[in-house]
Amino acid sequence: ASRGPPLADKVVRVCTALREAMTQSNENQDFYLQPILSTYVRAGHVGEAISLADSDQALSYLALLIDTDKLYEEALGVYNLEKALKIAGKSLKDPKEYVPYLTKLQQMDPAYMRFTIDKRLRKPQSALRNLVQCKDRTEECIQYVKSSGLYTLALDLFKDQPEEYKQICLLYGDHLLNKQLYEEAGLMYQRGGDIDKAITALTRAGSLLQCLTLAAKQNFSEEALLELHLALLSALLNQEKHFEAAELHSLMGKHEEAVTCLVEGRLWSRAIFLCHQHKQPQLVESLVKPVLLESQNRSLMDIRAKVADMEKYSARLLVVREQQANPDKNFDALSDIQSDTSSLSSFSTSSAGTRSTKNTRKAQRKLWSLKEGNPREEQALLYTITELIQNTERLTSDVRTTCLALAELGLDTEAGTLHSAMTAALEKIQQIRHSVWPGSTVKKTGSDADAIDPTLTDMQLKFPPASCISATWRLNIYS
Repeated sequence: ASRGPPLADKVVRVCTALREAMTQSNENQDFYLQPILSTYVRAGHVGEAISLADSDQALSYLALLIDTDKLYEEALGVYNLEKALKIAGKSLKDPKEYVPYLTKLQQMDPAYMRFTIDKRLRKPQSALRNLVQCKDRTEECIQYVKSSGLYTLALDLFKDQPEEYKQICLLYGDHLLNKQLYEEAGLMYQRGGDIDKAITALTRAGSLLQCLTLAAKQNFSEEALLELHLALLSALLNQEKHFEAAELHSLMGKHEEAVTCLVEGRLWSRAIFLCHQHKQPQLVESLVKPVLLESQNRSLMDIRAKVADMEKYSARLLVVREQQANPDKNFDALSDIQSDTSSLSSFSTSSAGTRSTKNTRKAQRKLWSLKEGNPREEQALLYTITELIQNTERLTSDVRTTCLALAELGLDTEAGTLHSAMTAALEKIQQIRHSVWPGSTVKKTGSDADAIDPTLTDMQLKFPPASCISATWRLNIYS
């Protein structure tokens, strides 16, 4: 059932209804002035109350409802200097504290006066909107944008002033660059007209096409273009963008290097295509095939090692559970140890307040130790088995890609061996799921969000991990 609007909303609605009833009454409005002021204050609309309180008596009434210092700030907030002066006079403030300030405000241009007040009251967006209206204070406005970080608002406010707009873009570009948001920084630098900075930022982002587009627009010399290519290659390889790096090598006419990049990125089919596209089929034998076979062998060993570990740890888990079901004479001692370590659980927040972070992490590692006899050995085994299962299942996508590439080169024996090993591993995983988590089922397909996490709770470990198997990994020709 609906719980209705929050209490604050109800208060506002009641105050509004009462105020409307009183303002529509035939009685003299002064008769209801104080209750009306109360409805504004109670609803949090103090500014409206101040605007309505024209008499000294009304202001005195508001001073009874609200602390005079706060009321003074609220009066400034609605830019009513006259009422701010009257309210300050009702407070314990020394006139030397506020009279010079209010006098100075009164002498200012109205827009700059509002900016000054907004800045004091920490209303940066309103302050910027008012400062923009001061045409003779552009430089101060630019600096305020920088200090307040209101770049997107400033871009909107200066959209019809090209020079100021460009200045804001360049400042925003610097800001984004410092936050390592290189692609966005490059865009801002472009809008600000600094193409060199734009290219530098986009190079660091590894934005190949954007960089080359700007270079073409600027009619780069061959020397400058080569320098850009080398910088881009370094950035792309550092970010493991092998496809883009290969594309750049191809543009530079370095086809062997392009194939090597694709092979390093395990982009087998693309590498084979490139060899034939440039009429260099011998590169398949010299550059692609050896690395592909090495990758097949490495994947095979990895799968078998993971399966062996799963078998070992699941067998040990059965022993541990058997021991727990049939405790021996050391059970009482074990219980004492478990009691002592329970307060060290990695999910406990109380221990964090009494130990250093370093000691807490050390204790957490001990809790997940696979050492036989560890009081939390069952949880540690479950954690490790879960991790092994998900890491093995994630290999399915890569296995499919590798098998297809092997098949393309006629290496059916190697492809079949790898495919069979993956199939056998998944079958073994199913057996282990049933033995480790009897009666439980996997309800969803995993993703990066489902990755094993060292902070898994004991309750989560009572259920099998989400499946991470690629839905289309299996190849009928090797099944």
